[in-house]
Amino acid sequence: MKIKATAFSAIAWNTLFSIALLSLTCCKDDDGPAIPESSTVETPERPTTDALTVTSPLATYVFGEGYTEVPQAIINRLTNRVQSLDGTVSTVILQGAQVGSLSDQQYETLLTIFAKDGNLVVTTPTVSQWNAFAKGLLDAYLRMTSNGTLPPALSDQVEGVLNGIQKGLVGDSKTLYVFDGDEEHDTEHFCDLLALRGNDTYYLDDLNDADDTKQTTYFSFDKDNEGNSDLNSEETEPWKADLNAYDYGVSADKVVEWLNQQPNQGQKDAAMMTRGYALLKSQTRASADLTELMSAQTKYYQFNVYTNDIFSSVASAVVTYDIWAVNDMTNHVDYYLIHQGIDAKNAGLNCGPEGAKYWYERNSGGHKWEAYGGYMTKIESRNSLSGANTGSLELRDHKPGTTVGATQVSTDLSYNIGGEVGLSAEGVSGGVSGGVHFGQSWTTNIPDLSISANSDGSSPYWVYSGPSPKAHGKLYYEHDDAANILQNDCQVHNSWIWRQPDASGTYTLSSDVNVHTEILAYRTKGLWWSGSVYMGLDNKQHFEFVLTPPARVTQRWQMSYSSSMDDNVDQYLESRYADYWKPTLTIYANSNDDTNALEAFFAKFASVLRNDVDIWRKNGHTGDFTFSVKREDNPSIYRTFTLSVGE
Repeated sequence: MKIKATAFSAIAWNTLFSIALLSLTCCKDDDGPAIPESSTVETPERPTTDALTVTSPLATYVFGEGYTEVPQAIINRLTNRVQSLDGTVSTVILQGAQVGSLSDQQYETLLTIFAKDGNLVVTTPTVSQWNAFAKGLLDAYLRMTSNGTLPPALSDQVEGVLNGIQKGLVGDSKTLYVFDGDEEHDTEHFCDLLALRGNDTYYLDDLNDADDTKQTTYFSFDKDNEGNSDLNSEETEPWKADLNAYDYGVSADKVVEWLNQQPNQGQKDAAMMTRGYALLKSQTRASADLTELMSAQTKYYQFNVYTNDIFSSVASAVVTYDIWAVNDMTNHVDYYLIHQGIDAKNAGLNCGPEGAKYWYERNSGGHKWEAYGGYMTKIESRNSLSGANTGSLELRDHKPGTTVGATQVSTDLSYNIGGEVGLSAEGVSGGVSGGVHFGQSWTTNIPDLSISANSDGSSPYWVYSGPSPKAHGKLYYEHDDAANILQNDCQVHNSWIWRQPDASGTYTLSSDVNVHTEILAYRTKGLWWSGSVYMGLDNKQHFEFVLTPPARVTQRWQMSYSSSMDDNVDQYLESRYADYWKPTLTIYANSNDDTNALEAFFAKFASVLRNDVDIWRKNGHTGDFTFSVKREDNPSIYRTFTLSVGE
């Protein structure tokens, strides 16, 4: 018995001794567990060299030298940089400071490139420089119209852009192409670049603007070692990462991808044939597909997404807007059908380290931190419209709706409008009489994301949110892994329709987008942890741009001519110029007083006639030919043009 008792006592004492030793090792006044040395891994260094991931094979002319940051990174990606500025160039890059030194001839060449769906890129412009560039394009258009060198193939959408520039310059309305200045941006650039291509614009944020508001919010599970609750409060700290060549290259990659989307001639011809067929079908009063009748007004806004200063991670995000604007002419109502895509490149946040027990060791704010991250937890979008009579603005069909637990969601945007409909493109082809139908769909993969959808009156908003990983453990801290969509690229799609009765003028879309990033961390003191916290950063961006208004009225014009040529001119006009020669002409315009659409039509017809002088002569039509237009309700001649064909 004594032997058994002695053996039992030895085991008990050994057990008690082990417990006591463990208590001495793991317990202090702190509540947290001990941190084994093996849990800390070295934080990887941020890349500093441009990876040159994307290049551009397009023929590109660059004005001068002296580019820096993202513009220089774009130039480094050019594989076909040409030395001559002519109509064969696909992309032109210039600095805002060079706008004032451009000659009339250079502006006319830029307009010719633009008319062929070329890319015009202005880097680091001030407001006054950008407005001067817009005016230079408009003046070139007016000169080329008057001297007959305007390319007949100038597309309707390009004329719409120039129309928008003209309206902004004369003060009729705000447009995207002419900006309101302020004291700062009359002297400082307001973006890193702004680019035009047809009906599309690309806006790259000023990535080094120290005034950008970034809110850092600290959330604490419990108090620190000394019992203070400083980590429980929210702190607002404007902060920006120090960007390097690698970061500028990542941003440049996205811009160059957009530049490379320039349509080739085959694509443009196919689109023109599709549109022509749709217009022909609409003349039979059959409903036409809106996407075949007109291209969307598309805007791209690119900005950087950061984590806080513990990691200094940098990723990019691109917000895309596609807008189709139409007018129900019977009921005098504008419809704006809008798709918004948000593409957060979360992979650039470099979430880590892998393994539940591993943490990065970082020093920040005078404290030692063990951290895991960064990752995204939330995307927010709120949108509103301002302009005349928006008190009666109606929000319709905003999607997706509130969703929890789905792995995929489809966003459908569809609508039908009957009767006579005005399109965003003014002119002869600026409307249809048989109504339009529209149907588009976008699919969003959202594993581990929930959607909260709501509206504030006519303003729709969405919140996409994912679960924050948690810290847990007894002997030491471990962390959950962030969901895959939170640490890799994430795309979401929103769509809605605005119905605006009694529409007039132009309307401005305002959009607030926030990509919220986060780090899971705990503060250490010696071998003890003091409570885990989430360190979040709101990457907020505010966008405003003017929507291209649709045609809202039809104008009736009469065309006539006088000629010293032979009597066969009538037949020649009808056979060769059926698209232009119309004794009774219907023009779709923004308002009854708006003659821009008629002017564009007149200028194009005159340009075609000038280019055909040799053909007229070859067919035996010599002498003078003068055609004129006047309003149906006004006997006064509005505009005339004379074509002289010598022997």
